[in-house]
Amino acid sequence: MKLWGEDWYHEYGNTAIISIDTMEMEEEKWIEFYNGAGEIPQDCVGLAFLGLRRASENPGIKNVIFDFSANTGGYVDTLVFITFLATGYSDLDGFDRTIGRKITLHYDVDANLDGVFDERDKESVYSQFKYGVMISKSSFSCGNIFPFIMRSLGAVIIGEPSGGGSCQVQYASLPDGTSFTLSTSQFVLLDPLSTNPEYNNVESGCPVDYPISKDIVRLSTDGVEYDGLDYRPFFDMQLLNEIMNQ
Repeated sequence: MKLWGEDWYHEYGNTAIISIDTMEMEEEKWIEFYNGAGEIPQDCVGLAFLGLRRASENPGIKNVIFDFSANTGGYVDTLVFITFLATGYSDLDGFDRTIGRKITLHYDVDANLDGVFDERDKESVYSQFKYGVMISKSSFSCGNIFPFIMRSLGAVIIGEPSGGGSCQVQYASLPDGTSFTLSTSQFVLLDPLSTNPEYNNVESGCPVDYPISKDIVRLSTDGVEYDGLDYRPFFDMQLLNEIMNQ
């Protein structure tokens, strides 16, 4: 994100890029907005809404990339909002191991932000765009689930396979200070393209259609040198525009 500066929205050629790094919501600001006392918050929901509206105002934009390459997750409700806003789809498939059955969760989405769930919300869907999702191994939890769902709806996935994680993520640490994250084992969200719902979940990370290669570079931190990955190609807007136009 730093390579693009502080702006979360970019255009190059006929492609718009919307960068969303977390799926957390600014709930108090949304309460103010719906009470008529504030602007649309610039959290993940607000950025998706404002970004797609901005892209639709430019007749030259045909493609939209959601940049989830640094998205570490958050609320699943926000994920469904963005999915619906882009495609009109608002379901999540999961498998409940307690009852041994696949479950589909359906959400109503206030896509036009008028405070009412009705048929007019479908008019706010931006289905005219061709979509891509850029991910990396840092894309976790909702940042991992989102590309799976968008992939099943026709979006192209760009970058490197995501880092996994799905539902009810928990954080833990060992006595030696090692920290790790894990998802619940009783209820897991599924890859919509899976054929065996009990096992084909999203935990292993989303595959990509267009991998972006990275070079190993020599880095230095506090005088200590080490090998690191160069992610600058992920921010090459000319490359991303070319991928979307393939």
